[in-house]
Amino acid sequence: MSNMINVRSDVTDKFYRYKMPKIVSKIEGKGNGIKTVIPNMADVSKALSRPPAYATKYFGIELGAQTKVEEKLDRYIINGAHDAEKLQQVLDGFITKFVLCGSCKNPETDLIIQKDDNITKNCNACGANLPADNRHKLCVFILKHPPTLSEATKKRYDAAMKATSRAETIAGATGSNQTTGAADEADDDAEDTDAALDEFASFTEEMLASNDPESDIAIMDKASELSIKDSKAIIILMQLLFTSDMLLANQISHHAALLHYFVKKSEKGQKALLGGIETFVSTEEDGREVLFAQVALILKAFYDEELLEEEVVLAWGDKPSKKYVDKKVAKQIREKAEPFLHWLRNAEVEDEVDE
Repeated sequence: MSNMINVRSDVTDKFYRYKMPKIVSKIEGKGNGIKTVIPNMADVSKALSRPPAYATKYFGIELGAQTKVEEKLDRYIINGAHDAEKLQQVLDGFITKFVLCGSCKNPETDLIIQKDDNITKNCNACGANLPADNRHKLCVFILKHPPTLSEATKKRYDAAMKATSRAETIAGATGSNQTTGAADEADDDAEDTDAALDEFASFTEEMLASNDPESDIAIMDKASELSIKDSKAIIILMQLLFTSDMLLANQISHHAALLHYFVKKSEKGQKALLGGIETFVSTEEDGREVLFAQVALILKAFYDEELLEEEVVLAWGDKPSKKYVDKKVAKQIREKAEPFLHWLRNAEVEDEVDE
């Protein structure tokens, strides 16, 4: 183990779990043809979960030298003579910029190329997805030679991005369009920070994926810990609890107890729930057409679970609002909901006749 060192050079703890081999350098040639070969570049890179070409190219950029990568021969070459100690120091910069999580400093990260060609470090330990040093010249090389992600990493990242996308939708729905809301709702928006909402959304996603039988309690506790308002929690939960087959899979009944905790049979909670339904059916990419067709049935399912009261639903149906979705979309949703709204109106009339 004498040739193994801590991935983080600033950590002196000998029991630190993240280790890598010390860089080994071998000088070959003479004069203008002198070059440095790194025999264990593949092993070092494996410990960092990065392609060997990345660190090799980084050495060339930092040292102002030409590099050559011969992966099939397992040869990684830098022009000029460079001792192992110097290379180790340079490697520390690569680790900081392109390996360590910017939040928890853990090296268990994957490089992700975003749609705008920015490169981020997606942390498997704390869940953060923070930028690498996108000003560095190495980024040009990485974009031309993107990393290969494992299927597990792809699924985890796709889930995280879906949660983030939904969180952004939530932020838009609950933050900017306050003109149709009451003053107290605007005050609530000021109290909930985007960071807290994102943290709650990420935590909820993790708990749902864990299949922990105590997940509902944990989600309730997390909302309390972060001081998330019930109305905001409802909007977030509506984006994360359900899928396009929510009716077929009986998801509404399954999650009714959790939603009851936040709705509390209050008018404000029910309005948030209706807003969450609007947002969900209009943004769920995998089944928007199906969900639009089922709006009336979806509302009826929430009503049957006593999460919605007829007075609140009828008032919602009479006044399309742009608070959660575009007003045109809001009108379309209410048109799809008309069979259920009609049923509620008739039920009210029958009750009056009976009285």
